[in-house]
Amino acid sequence: MLASPLILLAMLSACGSSSKYEVSMEMGQEAFEDGRYEDAFSAFQIAMKEDPDSTEALEWLMKAKKEQDEASSDSVETVSAAEQEETAV
Repeated sequence: MLASPLILLAMLSACGSSSKYEVSMEMGQEAFEDGRYEDAFSAFQIAMKEDPDSTEALEWLMKAKKEQDEASSDSVETVSAAEQEETAV
């Protein structure tokens, strides 16, 4: 289930004592651990907007992007293999 950046922002604005940075980092790490790399990427982008100098947020953002790209690449390879099987039959 993908959460749009607008949904993430709405959730963050409802947070009381925790900063948007802290909440978005927590949400991003949770999403990353669940394999929801697009959600993680969006959350880490918000964290970077809140604290542009955060090396932690930048590292997590890059990890999420890498996993997102690899998942996308795997999908393309799977579709390509399926197409090759169809033409071979």
